[in-house]
Amino acid sequence: MRKGFLLLLDTILAILLLVLLILSMTPQQPQPRFNELMTIQKIHDLELLWSLDGKFEIEEMKHDTRLAFPFQGFEISVNDEVFQSPLVSNSCAVSSEMEFVDESLRVHDIRLLVYC
Repeated sequence: MRKGFLLLLDTILAILLLVLLILSMTPQQPQPRFNELMTIQKIHDLELLWSLDGKFEIEEMKHDTRLAFPFQGFEISVNDEVFQSPLVSNSCAVSSEMEFVDESLRVHDIRLLVYC
């Protein structure tokens, strides 16, 4: 009886391993909101970078945004100066707005809109 028990245990472990292997090979569905969360995090990181830098030059901000979102359309607004990238999509958009007071006590309104 001892050999039969070991054979049964070995078979169960082999079947379990085969099932786990098959389950790990099936593609998992991506989270539908993961892209939006990543976009929000990147926008927050850009705003933090810009506020720490303290310079609100639209050309530098366009360059930073193009690096963060190379295949997405975006729109940047700094103190009523608006730049819109040529890649625009109407499917969905994530936006963020920030007011920053610099060392000379001037208020800068910064708005970043990124299309999903």
